[in-house]
Amino acid sequence: MEFSIRSILSSPTYLTVQIGENEHFEFEPDHLKYLNHSCDPNVFIDLENLTLVAIKAIVTGDELRFFYPSTEWKMDQPFDCQCGWSNCLGTIAGAQSLSGYQLAEYKLSPYIKQKLNLLN
Repeated sequence: MEFSIRSILSSPTYLTVQIGENEHFEFEPDHLKYLNHSCDPNVFIDLENLTLVAIKAIVTGDELRFFYPSTEWKMDQPFDCQCGWSNCLGTIAGAQSLSGYQLAEYKLSPYIKQKLNLLN
């Protein structure tokens, strides 16, 4: 599914996606801003191609969920995850709070990959 960037903000909100140090975008279409988190996601936000990509089988009625730390370095509003997955990571606060080992299990946005490379 293709999407576009409605606007870019300098500060995050709980409805934006991070694409740079001080760049957080709002989705177009608007309903994509309500994608929820899962530690076992079924979609990935491909920021290079501006598409929402299925990474697991999705059937009618499934909620589309992505891994928030795949795009967020530091969450504006960290939360205790209740995704129910057996390997749930617990508190979700962004990629900065996870180990490289944990993040290796996920597809990551270019910005998160860049941040991780700068730390190594």
